[in-house]
Amino acid sequence: MRWGQDHPNGKGKTFAIWTVVSQHAKSKGINRHYCQPCAVWVSIWPDGSHWPLTEQAEFLVKQEEIDHGV
Repeated sequence: MRWGQDHPNGKGKTFAIWTVVSQHAKSKGINRHYCQPCAVWVSIWPDGSHWPLTEQAEFLVKQEEIDHGV
């Protein structure tokens, strides 16, 4: 797990520029804040492929629109 990226000036952490809010019922509205390097890091999958946060969010929205019969 990463806890942020050190700022280049050595004084603290880089500010978050991405905020992802989990809207799924099981997520309870958790906010996740990412700086750009961390956002890239969570977009790289174990096989080396890249799936940007914006595309991940779009995919999840489409999944929520599908009635899974649950």
